[in-house]
Amino acid sequence: MKEQVLVIGGGKTFRDRSQALDFFNTYDIDYPVGGKSWKDWLTWSLEDKYEFIKFSQPMKDNADYEIWKIVFEKYFAKLNHEKLTIIAHSLGTIFILKYLIENGFQKKIKQLHLVSSIVSNDFQPPDDMENTGSFTFDLSKVSTINTICEEIHLWHS
Repeated sequence: MKEQVLVIGGGKTFRDRSQALDFFNTYDIDYPVGGKSWKDWLTWSLEDKYEFIKFSQPMKDNADYEIWKIVFEKYFAKLNHEKLTIIAHSLGTIFILKYLIENGFQKKIKQLHLVSSIVSNDFQPPDDMENTGSFTFDLSKVSTINTICEEIHLWHS
């Protein structure tokens, strides 16, 4: 059986409804839709050795932690929990950190990779529309992640 890699992408949250409405009224859609991302390349280049499971976030452009949590837990039936690696990107990083801190995990996670992490509003400019919204958690508890994950890797550029 191949080792599993669970990939959790990002999304957008807003300080309040008016900022969300401002964003959606002014943003331009990408057309044509498509193209490959680093996550597609990662899957393609390593699919011989690993089984990739991509978490499809609901309401990705106006994300809500509780809704993501409900859908995320449905993936547990697909996970063999042996040598599981989790790769989370952007808002997905704060999601998985909050989830693990508040709920733990059934088995130890072999590797947790956090790519372009966001963990706090403390570093956001006051006029920035995006923030951590319902994904906010108590940063003082982040050290508990060490008991759940064998290895933790942070990736930034």
